[in-house]
Amino acid sequence: MKFLIWSHFAIGLIGSVIIGFWSGWVNASDFAAGAALSWLNLLSLVVTWPRILAKKLVALSIGVIVLKFAILGSIIYAVVAWKAFQIGWFSAGIATVVLSTVATGLLPQESPEKAER
Repeated sequence: MKFLIWSHFAIGLIGSVIIGFWSGWVNASDFAAGAALSWLNLLSLVVTWPRILAKKLVALSIGVIVLKFAILGSIIYAVVAWKAFQIGWFSAGIATVVLSTVATGLLPQESPEKAER
C-alpha cells in the first residue's frame, strides 16, 4: 500500500509541474488540489481498512464507506457550487487515483512460495 500512496503523490506532483509549464500555474494548482483531495481519500483508506478488517467489524466498515463518500461528495459539491477551482482541472486531479491504482496493479506480485520463506 505504500507504493499506492507514493505513486499517487508522485503522479500528482509531476502532473502539476507539467500542467504548470504547459497551461499555467493556476490550472496546475487546481489540478494539485484535486490530486491532494484524492490522495487524502486514499490515505484515509490505507490507514483505516487494515484496522477494520483485522477486527472483522462489518458494521464499522460499512459506516466508514458511507461516511467517506459522504464527506468526499460534500467537498466536491462545495467546489462545484462555490466555483473555487476550475472543475475540469480539479476533476483531472481527482482522476489521478486511477493512474496510481493501475500502476500499483501492474507491480509484479511475489509468489506465495517466496513469501513463506
